[in-house]
Amino acid sequence: MNAGLRLLKKIDIFSQSKQFGMSPKPKIFLIEELPIMLSGLQAILQSNDQFEIVGSAPNRSEALEGVRTTKPDIVLVDLSGSITTGVATLKNIQKEITGIKILVLSMQTEEPYIIKLIRAGAHGYFLKNSTPTELLFAVETINRGEAYFSPALSKMLLRRLSPVKEKINKNRTDKLSPRETEVLKLIAEGLSNKKIADRLYITVRTVETHRERIIRKLNIHNTAGLTKYAASKGIISF
Repeated sequence: MNAGLRLLKKIDIFSQSKQFGMSPKPKIFLIEELPIMLSGLQAILQSNDQFEIVGSAPNRSEALEGVRTTKPDIVLVDLSGSITTGVATLKNIQKEITGIKILVLSMQTEEPYIIKLIRAGAHGYFLKNSTPTELLFAVETINRGEAYFSPALSKMLLRRLSPVKEKINKNRTDKLSPRETEVLKLIAEGLSNKKIADRLYITVRTVETHRERIIRKLNIHNTAGLTKYAASKGIISF
C-alpha cells in the first residue's frame, strides 16, 4: 500500500469513528510504589484495549506532577499508608483535574478507613486480593461514572455510608413510575444496562432513558447512592 492509500485509509478510519460516535480510550494514570505491583497492574490493563496507560508514579509528589502533565481520566492509586496521607493524596489529585475519577487499591478493610477515603473523593475501592477480571470491571464501572466497591465490602458500605455529595430529595421519592422502579431495582442489584435491557425485553437506549429520569427525579447521581436509596425504600434487601 503506497503512502497515499495509507493516508486515505487513516482518514476513512477517522471518519468512521466520528460517524459512529466512537470515543477515545480512557486515559489511566497509576500510582504504585512497588515495581512488581506496577508491572502487574500495567499487564492487566494492557490486556484490555479499551484503556490507555498514560503514566505512572511511585509516590504522591511525582504523581501530582504526572497527573498535571498527562491529564488522565482515571487514576488508580495504591494506598497502604496512613489515612491522613491517603485523604490528602485524593484531594490533591482532584485539585489538579476537575471531574477526575479515582479508584483506590488497598488491602485495608476497616470501615472508618474506607469511608473517609470515599468521602475524600474516591469513586471506587478495590481490594487487592481480588482477581484481574474484577479489576477490569472496576475500572470500566467508574469510567461509566458509577461507583465501585469490591463485593466483600458492598453490604457494609451500603448500610453505613451516606451517599457522597448526593442527598435524596424527599419531595421526589414517590415520583418514580412502576417501570422506573423496576429499572432502579436492577441497577441496585448491580446489573449493567445491557443486562437490564435483556431482562426487561427493552433496548439499551430505553434503559439509559429510564436511568436518566431516575437520576433527575431523585437527584442522586451515582450507583452507590441509587443502591442506598433502593435499600432504604425496601426495593432491594440484603
